Amino acid sequence: MNTQYLKVGCIFSRDFLDYINEMNSRTELVKIYEVYGSTLENCFLTARSAYRLPQCDRKSFEQYIRNILDMGLQFNYTMNASYIGSLEEIYRKQAQIKEYIKYLSDIGVTTITITLPIIAEMIREVDEKIGIEVSTIAHLDSVAQIQMWYEKYAITKICNNVMKNREIAFLHNAARFCKSKNIVLTLIANEFCSNGTNNAIDCAGGCIYRDHCYSLQSEGYTQVDMKKMHGYPMAICDESRKHPIVWLKSNFIRPEDMKLYNEVGINHFKITGRTASLSYMKKVIKAYMEQNWNGNLIELWNNVDHLSKGSKSEEREKGVFIPNKLLDNFLKFWFQNMNHICSQELCGETCEYCNRYYEEYIKL
Repeated sequence: MNTQYLKVGCIFSRDFLDYINEMNSRTELVKIYEVYGSTLENCFLTARSAYRLPQCDRKSFEQYIRNILDMGLQFNYTMNASYIGSLEEIYRKQAQIKEYIKYLSDIGVTTITITLPIIAEMIREVDEKIGIEVSTIAHLDSVAQIQMWYEKYAITKICNNVMKNREIAFLHNAARFCKSKNIVLTLIANEFCSNGTNNAIDCAGGCIYRDHCYSLQSEGYTQVDMKKMHGYPMAICDESRKHPIVWLKSNFIRPEDMKLYNEVGINHFKITGRTASLSYMKKVIKAYMEQNWNGNLIELWNNVDHLSKGSKSEEREKGVFIPNKLLDNFLKFWFQNMNHICSQELCGETCEYCNRYYEEYIKL
């Protein structure tokens, strides 16, 4: 059986690293090989608002990186903002950005995750060898785009466009190209922020608010902003998640389903939650390390309705319960129909698979 490799969101505490050590010692079948995250410094470069990021002085940050490297792990710094200002603003900030890139390289950061090509340009001006990962936020839609990133910026990793998690033919071709160029292709496992709804049709194929949401977070979405514009866009997403069937149409990969992706050459998975609690990360890491989860499917995701409601990050919508074990055969549909592309269907009309599965196995 292929070893599964996990990259996990970083909680900046000693307890978190001790837990990784403990879990890695239990099995050879699943290994945490990388942690990722960012701090409050130069927060305009990351796709997280400042109030959600840990404040960490450089001395403490450097020690934490040393601890991670000493454990035989890699550290991936998320410089993945989708908007960092106008071209004039970027021009004025380029010296500051390059200084920070050099600092990250000097302290041993293994990889920098980016969304914007302009950041890749700066990284390669500063350091020709440090790893570059293309973020899921960049929405890679073709193998040709992967080739372009590789030839232009010598990227070493890709966090796949989460909208492509169920496009098996694409994944097969992308994995084959990445293997030929020694690029690590990673899929986001516990990401449910990819569904769409118009309150009439719960549909697969992507949320129309997703890209603007990332831009707002990159720009500096604040707790005060939650109450502006009727909570746009997060309040709209919160409303859609009250429909249980929507969760099935998100592009999640359950702990039990990782092995399915080995068939198309993928065994690297990203576990989200870098701004969640330590208790949440322990629970989810354990599930993916053991490739088993007996609870509610949606508890594998750190709920973000607190961004619009101010509630605690792990509170859940009442009444939404999807027993994970009832989904043991759910994803096989896409692997048996490798050319099926959800975004090319009128979800619920030209394709009714998720609706039928929900009615037959989940609803009652």
